[in-house]
Amino acid sequence: MPVVVALTSGGGPGRELAHLYALDRPLSEAEVHRAAALVEASGARSWTQREADRLVAQALDHQHAADPTPVVLAQITVLAQRAVRRDH
Repeated sequence: MPVVVALTSGGGPGRELAHLYALDRPLSEAEVHRAAALVEASGARSWTQREADRLVAQALDHQHAADPTPVVLAQITVLAQRAVRRDH
């Protein structure tokens, strides 16, 4: 999702990223690193993380409304947080 957000951001990093993606060949290692830096520079990664956090909070609010057992709620909470906070 961060790549799509960066590509549609309209800023310089997004335009440069679009140029890299338009190349008619696989990206070099340096270009892959540049693409990652452009996603970061566009603000797309941080926006995506905030959006994921917002959606998890919303989902957990709905879980509370369903009145699950404490164990089930804890398990769902851990699973949801791990899904949006992984570091790889």
